[in-house]
Amino acid sequence: MCAAQSDSEDGRRALADLCDAYYEPVLAFLRCELRDTDTAREMSHAFFAEMLAGGSIGGADRERGRFRSYLLGAVKHFVSKQREFSDRVKRGGGLEAVSFESDEVVELADARQMSPDAEFDRQWAVTVLERGLEALRDECEAGGRGAFFEQVKPLLSGDAGYGDQAAIATACGMNL
Repeated sequence: MCAAQSDSEDGRRALADLCDAYYEPVLAFLRCELRDTDTAREMSHAFFAEMLAGGSIGGADRERGRFRSYLLGAVKHFVSKQREFSDRVKRGGGLEAVSFESDEVVELADARQMSPDAEFDRQWAVTVLERGLEALRDECEAGGRGAFFEQVKPLLSGDAGYGDQAAIATACGMNL
């Protein structure tokens, strides 16, 4: 994260790597917050474009907490600014008055749906796991054990069924 704050070629590359790592979590947060995939994708691109252009990463301070928390706060602030701008433009924010005496049913958000913050954290965990699996694959392939990795990958990713461990161990020439 410190490298991404420098105004150099290495800093820009580190910042691009950070944006790549956090794109999916930010998109997941925005999809949950905005309830529209296309709008969420546009907003995530706008957020990262603003971050890359404006150097807003300079506000991140390791002493104040995790970068993940900083970025989540930055996304929330970005969404808030976008809504504020949209509200000013629309003069009423697109809200529709509903009569209390109306017979129309107002649909409420599904209570089982994750909060945008929880969805951000869930997607970040998925991203960390995917990157960890990629690094392990690269390490196994570099050591000439690429076939072994492919055989045990279902165990690592949770895709193996109950009892598959014995079959995989046998296929790898291992005993339990």
